[in-house]
Amino acid sequence: MDKYIPNQLATLLQTKKLWCLGQSLQTWADRFLLNAIFQKRGKLPGKTSVVQKDPDEFAKVYWADKGARIYDKIDLSEFVENLEVAMTSCLTTTT
Repeated sequence: MDKYIPNQLATLLQTKKLWCLGQSLQTWADRFLLNAIFQKRGKLPGKTSVVQKDPDEFAKVYWADKGARIYDKIDLSEFVENLEVAMTSCLTTTT
């Protein structure tokens, strides 16, 4: 899997927080991509966050294995709306 994620991207992923927003684990392709990312990046506790309302048991185990924090009480659309409000508030107070 090493060849699927360029080294430049892997370096960035090791120093930045990764947000998985509404990421599905239902398909092989989704899991393959995530596994490639985590293989290059390694398990970095506290550096991965997941927004997925009411994840199934497989998702909980998968994300826990990756050291991810799961925000499971809010759905993606509500999260994005709250983020937009917060970002708009930041922009209007700094200008």
